Amino acid sequence: MHVERAGSTGHRRVLDAIAGRAQFSALTRDERTLAHGQVDARIAELAAAQSFGAAERAATGHATVSLDDDGTLVEIAPDGTRRPL
Repeated sequence: MHVERAGSTGHRRVLDAIAGRAQFSALTRDERTLAHGQVDARIAELAAAQSFGAAERAATGHATVSLDDDGTLVEIAPDGTRRPL
């Protein structure tokens, strides 16, 4: 959001690269770092909003497997209980 509010040429170049209107290779090192951070944040935001079929699997009695915040593989039973694998 901060990048979008800034009006400098560098920030516009970053936004253009993120939107695919410019190449990341045309950015400075600092601009590329900022652009990659923005892309990573958007991916994380979109991924957090997705269920990836967990509700559908639970409704049919299937367990799912996921990574917890510590990176541990966890089985999620249809009733929502979790068991580290």
